[in-house]
Amino acid sequence: MNHPKTFSFLAILLIVLGAYIILSSPHPGRPRHQLLHWAPPTRGRILAADGTPLAEHRDLWSIHLDPQAFGMATNVWTNARVAHKVAELLHLDETTVNRLIQEPTNRYVHLKDTTDSNEVAAVRAFGRHLRLCIQKHDSRNYPLGRAACHAVGFCIPALRWCDEVDLAGGMGFEAKFDDKLKEGLDVTTDIIPPVQLALYETVTNAVATSGSRSACGIAFDPTRTKVLARVSFPDFNPHQYNTASDDERTDRSRKLTGKSITNQVTEVVSSNCITIISLEKP
Repeated sequence: MNHPKTFSFLAILLIVLGAYIILSSPHPGRPRHQLLHWAPPTRGRILAADGTPLAEHRDLWSIHLDPQAFGMATNVWTNARVAHKVAELLHLDETTVNRLIQEPTNRYVHLKDTTDSNEVAAVRAFGRHLRLCIQKHDSRNYPLGRAACHAVGFCIPALRWCDEVDLAGGMGFEAKFDDKLKEGLDVTTDIIPPVQLALYETVTNAVATSGSRSACGIAFDPTRTKVLARVSFPDFNPHQYNTASDDERTDRSRKLTGKSITNQVTEVVSSNCITIISLEKP
């Protein structure tokens, strides 16, 4: 009598069981526990010819203040005391912090971004009392900074599935080797840090002396088959690339690898490398 109902129940049970087996089955090349919560590998490093990192992963922490939150004992953690402690722990101006607590501009007020492990530990220890929130982001560290900003480039946030944010190459080696770096693979370049730093100093000094608006330089090995250093001016801070103008991001050194150079050019040949510097007239 009840066979149809029993059959329907068994059918639904089998469908549910089948879905569970599919979702819990290991994916080729991916551990079972990462199937539904998979994250890409840490972005690879960009290395100089001697193995020195030109770009590497770092954890960046964003610290926010929640003025509307209440500490465990609000009669003890008054606004004034919170402002004093936050300023002390995060090396901020106490007057500014107090104003943000009294007159918040948003629900969560951004205080600073940090890579300092001591500041992160302090927020974790006192955050509940001090109305602080913390969030980790993937970021990049560029040890040579401005001196190699055009050659190495920078990364930009790129939206990944499930509203997560990944990093993508914005320019330079970061863009050129983006696919390999995203796979977690390191990339070795022909850049030699001492040559890069020396060329950067030479170009910036030449600009200061000549009053040129812009300049660029490039250093080849004696056979002209490897680029040992590349500099463009004006430059920018790769850790704050979003504040740079289009003119600062423009890589003028690319033209020195071609046959047509129209501006004033200085070529210096030594036993170690061939250096070419181009100055744009004021």
